[in-house]
Amino acid sequence: MANTGARRMLAAWAAKVGERNSFNALPRRNCLIVINYHRIGIAGTSPFDTNVFSATPAEFDDQVTFLKKHFGIVTMAEAIAFARGETSWRGAAALLTFDDGYVDAYDTVFPILRSHGVQGSFFLPTSFIGTHRVPWWDAIAHQIFATDRKSLRLMYPKRFEFPLDSTRHGALKRMHSLYKHPATDPQRFLSALEQATGVEAPAVTPERLFMNWREAAEMVAGGMAIGSHTHSHELLSRMSWAQQLEDFRRSRNILEARLGVRVDTLAMPVGSRTSFSKFTPACLEESGYRAAFSFYGGVNLARKTNPFNICRIDGDLDEGHSMFVLKTQLAAAVGRTFR
Repeated sequence: MANTGARRMLAAWAAKVGERNSFNALPRRNCLIVINYHRIGIAGTSPFDTNVFSATPAEFDDQVTFLKKHFGIVTMAEAIAFARGETSWRGAAALLTFDDGYVDAYDTVFPILRSHGVQGSFFLPTSFIGTHRVPWWDAIAHQIFATDRKSLRLMYPKRFEFPLDSTRHGALKRMHSLYKHPATDPQRFLSALEQATGVEAPAVTPERLFMNWREAAEMVAGGMAIGSHTHSHELLSRMSWAQQLEDFRRSRNILEARLGVRVDTLAMPVGSRTSFSKFTPACLEESGYRAAFSFYGGVNLARKTNPFNICRIDGDLDEGHSMFVLKTQLAAAVGRTFR
């Protein structure tokens, strides 16, 4: 399954024989599959990072229809109880999560979830809420897409030259990877990229990118769950114990005060294995959280799940709905995910 060609052949076969008959006959592990999204919309309409668009509204609606029919979509409270070994269920269930709190989570995602009668869980970085600020990943994308240079000559974190093709997606992926390395100084990297591209990183944008407090409150009233995505959205692996503790508590206190709900879940920014530290789970627990989510793949098995490292998979539809059906059904059958 590591081979992309083999995955696509299986996905094509699954599409041909239909969702009902492909893998549904397989026995399913007692597990929780958490599917994570960032933005739902038309990627080509954004001047920023198109890679954070997981699906179009119609594609996302199809995903929810499929998951509701073949898995069942649980609430955040049910997912936490499962992860902490306090409850269980037969077979596999799905949880839908959304990071960053872009305004399309309110404009687009919220109405779709409400029409299906299911809950989504939205992780908000409190320093972003209601702002026009441009986060680092969107700023990097703007610089890569806007430069007229044929290659990038980067002087930090090491000297190298990277060619720019017509789509720029390879370069964008490489720049994001360099930025997210725990040893990278973020401000020094952004300055080096500005020199390499000749494009100044935008600090704000005329259009508001992130949902505001009124919208978040309306979503809570509409049955959605809210969690923390920290206050700063900085990589936790770059932060000390004291810095993490302060950030976790600050975000939680702000969310609870503004929305009037208990906040005891957090999604770790970036969510890769190197994006948080060994002491992050203990720091979260001391800050009053009951569960936290990573984002490097994996399936959460009954009574074998670390509640402070609940695994999530990507809802990205780059390879189509059939591949989404394939990867979720296989994950439920074998209790693991495949790359």
